[in-house]
This record gives sequence, C-alpha cells and structure tokens, in this order.
Amino acid sequence: MKLKLDLTLGCGRPRQLEVINATLMGRNVLCLLPSGGGKSLCYQLPALVDPGHGVTLVVSPLLSLIQDQVLGLSNLGVGAAALTSITPKEQANSTLRDMGDPGQGPRLVYVTPEKVVASKRLMSKLEKLNQAGTLCLTYSTGVIIRQHHI
Repeated sequence: MKLKLDLTLGCGRPRQLEVINATLMGRNVLCLLPSGGGKSLCYQLPALVDPGHGVTLVVSPLLSLIQDQVLGLSNLGVGAAALTSITPKEQANSTLRDMGDPGQGPRLVYVTPEKVVASKRLMSKLEKLNQAGTLCLTYSTGVIIRQHHI
C-alpha cells in the first residue's frame, strides 16, 4: 500500500494536527469535535502510518457512516472491515479471524455498539488484542479514545 500524504502545518481543521500527533505519540486522547470537524482523519491516519499500531476499532451507531468509510478506505487499498447486523456471516468470520494479523488483518474495523454488546466472539477477540497491546478504541460520534490498555 502506498499513500501520498501532504500534511503541512496550518492545514486541516482546528485541533486535527494536535490530536493526530498526540495519538502517534501513544497518548490517550479525548477529543470533542463538532460534525464535520475531521474526526475520521484523527483515527484513520494514525492507524495507517504507525506500523506497530495494531487494530483500530471504530464504534459507531451510524450504519451509513460505517458503510461509506469502509467502502472509501477499501477503494484506496486500506484494510478496513465492518462488523454490523448486516455483515454477512462469512465476512464477519473472516474479519474476526484476521483481526490482529499484521499481514492479513484489517487496520480499521468499524462496529456498531449493538454488535460489541451482542458478540461474545468479538469481545473475546478484543480482550486478546488488548492484552497484546494492539488495540485502539475509537467512538466516532464525537469522541476519540486512544488506549493501549482498555
């Protein structure tokens, strides 16, 4: 995967650079941004540029946002997957199997809160990733949280 990035100081939306830098330094981040404030870049960029980053779990109640982001990232060659009530079982099984595999697994996994609560298999996988220190949790409707130990 080859990404071309042009991030110069002063570009972007207010607080984006600050949040991205803090996240890349491994700090826990709480960031409140309004709609259109650029939250997606704040969790997508660190997930892509940090090879030791592991898996970023994006929790969102918005199915349309999940579908749009996974499709857009996939079209760019970025490993992204969705685990929602409408995800086909075979695809869900593949995503759960590959999560955390640096060569095969998705870098970003988008889930609904309902899926997190309802899936014991997902919770088990998240616990394993957390214990390995390779999980980043993001809630995408206004709060971004970066934690290596949840």
